Amino acid sequence: MVLHFYDERAAEGKKEVMKQRAYIRDVTEVIAVRAAKVREDTKWGLGDAIIYATAKDNDAKILTDFRGLERRYL
Repeated sequence: MVLHFYDERAAEGKKEVMKQRAYIRDVTEVIAVRAAKVREDTKWGLGDAIIYATAKDNDAKILTDFRGLERRYL
């Protein structure tokens, strides 16, 4: 998506800034299993399910709308 607005060099710079501001986490077996369960229950895409499962595993907040799931996947 970034390449839609910027050339490759500018996009690379933006990627580096994002990496400095983000936490990088590996997808562990626990996260993968939780993500699979979330995906099956919600019919979300794999990416969304992994993001949700990773946030739960790291006690992190995510900026999106996952209303109704807090009670089911804590």
